[in-house]
Amino acid sequence: MTKKEVLTKTQIKKLAVLAANLADDKKAKDIVLLDLKGLSSLADFVIISTTMSKPQMEAVEYEINKELKAKGVYQLHKDGSQSSLWKIIDYGGFIVHIMSKEARKFYMLDDIYSFAKPINWIKKDAKKSRKKSK
Repeated sequence: MTKKEVLTKTQIKKLAVLAANLADDKKAKDIVLLDLKGLSSLADFVIISTTMSKPQMEAVEYEINKELKAKGVYQLHKDGSQSSLWKIIDYGGFIVHIMSKEARKFYMLDDIYSFAKPINWIKKDAKKSRKKSK
């Protein structure tokens, strides 16, 4: 994909699912992927995840950026570069929130986006291994 290529809604959803799985690979917790299509002018999808430390937050951000850049998808904006509480990465069609447990509880994004439809983002093979580990 080139920087100027316009992505379809299906492509954007696949990238958002990929980003959620990448956050999961770096052990982020309580990951939700929400469908905002037709409900928000900001983005079609939003991902909210919780990390336990600043290094983990940076690892999640780095992994998502690295893998999406390899696919030719670049962040449009980001905020919280030096923050240990909350990082936001805007890819246009979807936004990634990487938050500390305290910030997530305080800002209550899950409640703010309660009108949005949750999307199952977990890979099928990962679902099976999660059930076995319980």
